[in-house]
Amino acid sequence: MSGSDPQTLEQYRDDAKLNARINLNRRFSTNPVSWNRWVFDQMRLPAGARVLELGAGTGVLWSENRDRLPAGLELLVTDSSEGMLRAAREQLDGVPRVEFRQMDAARIPDGDRTFDVVIANHMLYHVQDRAAAFSEAVRVLSRNGRFYAATNGARHMEDLDDLIGKPEKRAMISTWQFSLENGAEQLSPFFGSVELTRHENPLAVTDTSALVAYIRSLPWDLSEHELGTIAEVIDRVIATNGAFRITRDSGMFLCGEPRSVTA
Repeated sequence: MSGSDPQTLEQYRDDAKLNARINLNRRFSTNPVSWNRWVFDQMRLPAGARVLELGAGTGVLWSENRDRLPAGLELLVTDSSEGMLRAAREQLDGVPRVEFRQMDAARIPDGDRTFDVVIANHMLYHVQDRAAAFSEAVRVLSRNGRFYAATNGARHMEDLDDLIGKPEKRAMISTWQFSLENGAEQLSPFFGSVELTRHENPLAVTDTSALVAYIRSLPWDLSEHELGTIAEVIDRVIATNGAFRITRDSGMFLCGEPRSVTA
């Protein structure tokens, strides 16, 4: 999470909070194609591709798709958090030709045109200097390289606003800095081709404890009394409707024709 604020760095010091979020989405997705399988489907990864992932977290994108990695794939998994990289090493144990590096996305040490693909999966809204990160991605991409940037839209998890009843806390974790609504505008100066594709996948949560664990993982600083009240509401909704339904508004920008940084 290059150039991130202290709150973000604390959130991603290790994988505990992230795993609570992954767990909720994995267990209660209504789309039979999981997020990480869908992301993999959107990417062009030819045999022997040289791939850099920025802010890779626990490496779950690759662990969930290890059964279909292209032959000869050379993968560089990076994150600013050493705790995340430790988890990624465990997740990807046994995967060949994988390197792990603690790195700032806005300062990539590799040479020009080193990679065929650069990926930024749900991390750019944490990056304070995104223009620098985009410039670096363009610099290290091959002439025909591709950049993939996943993020959320304005409606993502909006149902939690009503559940929590504290929109000012929701704003603390907003992804508006780089969203499905404004991402293309930010990417267009760096790529001649920018396409947005969305993943339709609302959640139907049937386990109150899993949703409370998700809420605990967020930087909302809720009291035990508030969490207890929230759990009671979730229980009632599940008992009445069979599930607590949550809107997910996620997608990915597919970018090609990297523009020369010296142009």
